[in-house]
Amino acid sequence: MSIKDVGVNSLNELGASALKESAASLNKLGEKIIQEKAQDVAKQIEVYMKSYPNKSLTALSNDARFKEITVQKVGETGYTAVHDNRGINYFHVNPQIVGSTCTPLPGSFLTS
Repeated sequence: MSIKDVGVNSLNELGASALKESAASLNKLGEKIIQEKAQDVAKQIEVYMKSYPNKSLTALSNDARFKEITVQKVGETGYTAVHDNRGINYFHVNPQIVGSTCTPLPGSFLTS
């Protein structure tokens, strides 16, 4: 192996390391953005519910403004959704998923 090869290998390793660190940083940033959006939507739901404390789930399901609060765009392809502590979906971008049970994600609070 020549000195030139050692330099190229070191640069390749450095580049790979920088790429790995950049990807990890972007993933953490994405997770933070998603978490902040979820907290923001939860707060909006709380404010709405305090304004209309007697609305039934049926009334909320038919309330266009409430649906706008519960299902919001996140990033380019994501969206928020609302389900209960049993994983039953109540508000979702896909109407066919409303009423179904969430599939637990690894590490989520739904897995027990």
